[in-house]
Amino acid sequence: MKRSVGILGILLFLWFSLALAQTPAGTSIQNQASATYIDSANQPRSTTSNLVVTVVQQVYSFTITPNSTHSGSPATENNLTTPGQTRTALPGAPAYLSYRVSNTGNGTDTIGLSVVQGTLDDFDLASVSIVRDDNCNGQPDSGEPAVTSVTLAQGASACVVVQGTIPASTANNKKANVNLAGTSQGSPSVTDNDNWAQVTANTAATLTLVKSASPSSGVAPLQNITYTLTGSNTGGSAAGAVTGVVTLGTAKNGILITDVIPSGLTYVANSLSGSAGAGTVTLIYSTDGGTTWSATQPASGVNAVGMLIEGSGNFFPQGASYTLSFQAKVPSGAPSGTSYSNFATLKFDANGNGNATDPGETVTSNTTNTAVAATYSVSVGPYQNPSGGASGSYTAGAYTVTQSGDTQSIASAYSGTTVIFRHTLQNGRLLSQPSD
Repeated sequence: MKRSVGILGILLFLWFSLALAQTPAGTSIQNQASATYIDSANQPRSTTSNLVVTVVQQVYSFTITPNSTHSGSPATENNLTTPGQTRTALPGAPAYLSYRVSNTGNGTDTIGLSVVQGTLDDFDLASVSIVRDDNCNGQPDSGEPAVTSVTLAQGASACVVVQGTIPASTANNKKANVNLAGTSQGSPSVTDNDNWAQVTANTAATLTLVKSASPSSGVAPLQNITYTLTGSNTGGSAAGAVTGVVTLGTAKNGILITDVIPSGLTYVANSLSGSAGAGTVTLIYSTDGGTTWSATQPASGVNAVGMLIEGSGNFFPQGASYTLSFQAKVPSGAPSGTSYSNFATLKFDANGNGNATDPGETVTSNTTNTAVAATYSVSVGPYQNPSGGASGSYTAGAYTVTQSGDTQSIASAYSGTTVIFRHTLQNGRLLSQPSD
């Protein structure tokens, strides 16, 4: 008896530890032990312990991305080596920094947000605020409110934009360091402060690149995600072509926008479209992740798409804009919670000098994250036949159970005896069927 009780105790302890690691805060975990034995009169006996109820406490944890990199710890402006994101804008114009706040704890949390401006840089942004970016497109839109905190359920995330204006008197190529800091409501306090970004004042040409995904979350298997890229020249002069920016049989000069399709998604044929306010537009396709390109859509295997805006010299004027969109399909077996992250890249020449040795400027868009929503498909039926259509028989206890279609029967049974009917419950989202 001692050996049986000891093994049971060990098993309960292991299960209890796993529940703490995976169970939402506030969940009650109930445990009760039992033992059976033969007494001195050779009679079977059983006994149960008291019921132990344990309530899972909340663990606070969150992240803000993109992160900056630092030469030491803690992460400060003093040891900043690489900003998590960079932006350029014309003096007197706004700059937008895109972030994602994610609750990685086991319960609902409110994360306070604040903007920290650097002291080791050239200037501070004016009129700084934080905006909740509901459609996660990397810029504030009408109706999106200013916030100082976000409240997130367990596993949820939210996009926010830090916006501020470069002072009109700022000289060309001067830089501002900006950090979005977060503090959880939990105790002890949890913080995230390694989110430094850099904004550069630029009186030369500046092309923006903003990416959006629809739906932005809650996509279903076999559903299409529509990705849209937009941008314009918000700089102080016309943008120019990068010499030999892409090869399409021969080297081409122009502005190039490219997007590698997230792994797991499938490009939807003939869904690529685009336009631009200047130059000649050519849609391009790649089957090797953007190493080589073609102006002809392949029959299959497309895993990167793009658009060449062809021109020479300073051909893309101030205020000119462009757009590019395409669709990608979610696979049929995509598990709930799978997230597809995507960003795009833009190459142009801010100087427009047509110099073959000038690689031009590279702009990276904000990152979209589209998660697969849970889908449910449950069926219950006769043993090993959850969808019905059963036949044959099986033995359960002292009787033979006969199956037919969606029914089970026992021909006859003695009064006072126990009859057992076995059923199979199947989660249709599983790749394999339970055996019982």
